[in-house]
Amino acid sequence: MSFIYNAHRLLKAVRSDEVKNPEFRFTDAYGRQLSYRGQLIDLDDIKKMHDQELERYRGFVQRELFFGEEIPEDIFPQFEIEHLVDSVNNSAVGYSFLDDPRNGFDSFRDSYGRWLLSDPDRAEKFVYCRNGELLWKPHAVFDLLKRLEASRELLAPGVAYSTLLQVRATEFARILLRNTTGALRHLRMEYHILCQVALQDKTSHQHMKDRYIPHAITRPWATELVRHLVMFRPLEELLVGKFIDEDALHVYRTQLWPCLKGTLTGEKYGDHCAAMTTRYLGRAFKPQLWRSLMSAFSSYLPDSRAFESNKEYFADMGMMHSSAMRNGRYGRTTEQVLESDFRVTVGCIQACLDFQKHVGIGQERPFTLLNAQESSLASVKETGGWRF
Repeated sequence: MSFIYNAHRLLKAVRSDEVKNPEFRFTDAYGRQLSYRGQLIDLDDIKKMHDQELERYRGFVQRELFFGEEIPEDIFPQFEIEHLVDSVNNSAVGYSFLDDPRNGFDSFRDSYGRWLLSDPDRAEKFVYCRNGELLWKPHAVFDLLKRLEASRELLAPGVAYSTLLQVRATEFARILLRNTTGALRHLRMEYHILCQVALQDKTSHQHMKDRYIPHAITRPWATELVRHLVMFRPLEELLVGKFIDEDALHVYRTQLWPCLKGTLTGEKYGDHCAAMTTRYLGRAFKPQLWRSLMSAFSSYLPDSRAFESNKEYFADMGMMHSSAMRNGRYGRTTEQVLESDFRVTVGCIQACLDFQKHVGIGQERPFTLLNAQESSLASVKETGGWRF
């Protein structure tokens, strides 16, 4: 035991003196450009990726899902993200804010299917009548399902990287759209901002204790994600239920990123991210390397909100009780967020919004927590109760 102890202390002393050259080196005084292995990466390139990849996705939808035709304006639901209703305390199996009747999405669930069959020539490619019954043509159905899956392969990395503070790849690939028996959904509204919620970091699974870290999606990508889920997913569920099996249908109903063959894996998702970043940054940045890149850029992120996100701590001290007791006694009561500190939720969302402002993405109509709070106060006056 003495030998093991001495060897441990020696190794610790040696390792404490190790010096590793940084992978990222800033090339300007404002932290907007750095060099990675001899290649320059600029925040303007990331902004270009955010904006142009969004247009690329929209062009793909028009070309492949609407077959190059003009997209009718009335086929999309008209909504403001801040006005969407989501009961975050609702843990009922199958619940999602998409199905909440107060959001009015029910009338758009069949909008894409109706458009698809509205033209006789187009309808003939997908369906035929036999004995008065409308039947789908399998070959055309699977071609359409592959097109829809390809659209998600563009949508997923755009949504993920728009948050800048990236969810781990293995967790993002299995994000839940609806509540299941064993877990709550990861896509939800927090302070009237659409967020993807991460529950695990490197060590949380070892302690069997989930985290609750929301990542705010920029408005343009959040709008496209909601439209995709409202318009296309219902038809996908119908066709998958008819032509595959119940297990596949369950995946399409509960997962945010389903695939025809199983579910999206972290490796496959990483390949999509690599393809997207190569187009704009000249180098493949898979989620792990992207997280390192964002960590480097975040060292220049202003921390002006630090006091705002922690000032309740001093109120707790003044009330002569701990923050843990306040959160447990007066906070929300769902299983996942029973012990979560709401200041962490606010702080993480604000960090995303500050970082997005620093990079310049989603700033045509940026989300702000102030607007979210004003929207919440308005909803109290209208409904007599809080909506989040």
